[in-house]
Amino acid sequence: MAFQIQFEYSPSSELFVVYTDDRDGAPRRGPMSTSTSDSPRYEPHEGPPALLSLALGLQSALLIVAPIVLFPLILAQSAGVDDAVVSWSVFAMLAINGAAIMLQAVRIGPVGCGLMVLTYPSSISIPFCVVALVEGGPAVLAALILISGLFQIGVSLRLSYLRRIVTPTVSGTVIILLAMSVMAIVLAGADDVPDGAPAAAAPACMAVTGATILGLLLRGPRALRMWAPLIGIAAGGATGLAFGVYDLGPAGNAPPAGVPLDGWPGLGIDFGPVFWSLLPAFLFLSVIAVLQGNSIALSVQQVSWRRQRALDYRLVQGATICTGVGNLLAAVAAVMPITTAPRGTTFVQQTGCASRNVALITGAALIATAFLPKVWGVLVGMPGPVSAIFLMVVISPLFVEGMRLIMRDAPDYRTGLVVGVALAVGLGFQFELLAPPFGGVWRTMLQNGLTAGGITVILLTAFTELGTQGRRRIQTELGAGALAEINAFLQEFARRRGWDARTADRLQVVADEVLVILRQGSGEPDDGGRRKLLLLASGDGKAAELEFVSAPRDATNLEDRIALLTRPAPGVLELDLPDLESMMERDAPLRLLQHYASSVTHRQYHETEVITVRVAAS
Repeated sequence: MAFQIQFEYSPSSELFVVYTDDRDGAPRRGPMSTSTSDSPRYEPHEGPPALLSLALGLQSALLIVAPIVLFPLILAQSAGVDDAVVSWSVFAMLAINGAAIMLQAVRIGPVGCGLMVLTYPSSISIPFCVVALVEGGPAVLAALILISGLFQIGVSLRLSYLRRIVTPTVSGTVIILLAMSVMAIVLAGADDVPDGAPAAAAPACMAVTGATILGLLLRGPRALRMWAPLIGIAAGGATGLAFGVYDLGPAGNAPPAGVPLDGWPGLGIDFGPVFWSLLPAFLFLSVIAVLQGNSIALSVQQVSWRRQRALDYRLVQGATICTGVGNLLAAVAAVMPITTAPRGTTFVQQTGCASRNVALITGAALIATAFLPKVWGVLVGMPGPVSAIFLMVVISPLFVEGMRLIMRDAPDYRTGLVVGVALAVGLGFQFELLAPPFGGVWRTMLQNGLTAGGITVILLTAFTELGTQGRRRIQTELGAGALAEINAFLQEFARRRGWDARTADRLQVVADEVLVILRQGSGEPDDGGRRKLLLLASGDGKAAELEFVSAPRDATNLEDRIALLTRPAPGVLELDLPDLESMMERDAPLRLLQHYASSVTHRQYHETEVITVRVAAS
């Protein structure tokens, strides 16, 4: 028996669905969310027209190629290597990052995330890479990057173990610190023009570049907004050429095409004393890379779909694993490690395109550019003021994206204190208002705001978690017979917390519904205890927090399913009556859970899934 559907608007302009059952003719009415957005115009699985995809992919490659080229140049100049090694380093970085971006987009098994996640060389690793090259040579650097890359993959595969530390609050703070650190480095070159240049050269380049990009992004026609960064760079470059500060030497002296194999030191690793002295620093850099990748993958998810979705930590794992695989390639090439770049989020925001087709074209364009030294030579000679203002504009939205991630956790006073202190420490060390009481490469690393602030937010978050009182646990089988054991556990937990019978009953109802939901996704009503369940219970006096940890299922995220209870998907109300009744029966546990729980969080990882339910105490 099909339903007849019509739509109507309420006086508050809310859209309602009115459907009539053909059997009794009784009208029924329910809300339908209108929370969709026109941005992005293209989601990851959607493909723009071929010509537009090509244009956006080339633009994205052009915007990310500058740091990919400049960071290995800075490392090579600091380490004092010859020109052949410089050429090889730039070639390898372009090819490796291009391959990593393509792998992110296609998502092969646990590797990649299927989103517009870009990578570039890790700038905070430069001091350590310089020491490795000077004191041990390319073989030591290759060994360090190989081990740290494997360590990064291992940490990513067990990211669920860090779920209490790597939270949206920590990720949002890291995003803000990353934007702040990059901004400080970028703006340091805002007045970098050749000696003897006119005094107005740097201000003119900055003004033309900034005015062009911001004018088009804020007030320009929609068709030109996606081209704003490219037009701004072209305008700034033309201004620099007019003032004589555009260096055409790198492009003019480079060969038209080729592979600079003369600079490759060959396959070889060295586990000597220098390796062991630098290994702790490189392992620490791997943890920072995982944390940075986690933050960027979460922020890209926020802007990649028109309808807000729950954060998928399997995509986060895929993004950080892919970066680790890229570092294994960097070890083979004996070049500096790579990390995730914040450019992907701002690119999606500015162009309205999150299509993975564009990411594939971006990666392919970088690989092609690696074989064309004259092409990347044009970017190497770009005036410093142009690059600085361009990067400042495209990175600025990351401050807001970081705050959006923090606000997803509904921060309280303690969370605000942790975030504020971490940002203050990061600012202090970044601008040398604070200084560590030791020297060497560790001092250089901690002088970076991302590192210092990141360590602070992690330590404070860990301290907050260690201070959680009354956390108790029980491990049982995920079957119908486990309910009695869990109920007894929750009764004892509520008694120890001094809560009344009403709160204890509410906790038991929540646990019962979560068990039903978990068994729904196991393939069988009762899987005979083949799956295990870990239940962690804690409370802060005002509410209880129940954390259900089990083996992973291929099921829809609970947060998305609960959202659909009041925001039906298109076509749901067109189902036949038996199918609709079956769907309503399946969703009954969700409705009970929504009624009794203050909040529900569902984190899905490759190795496990965690459902966290917060229940207010009477």
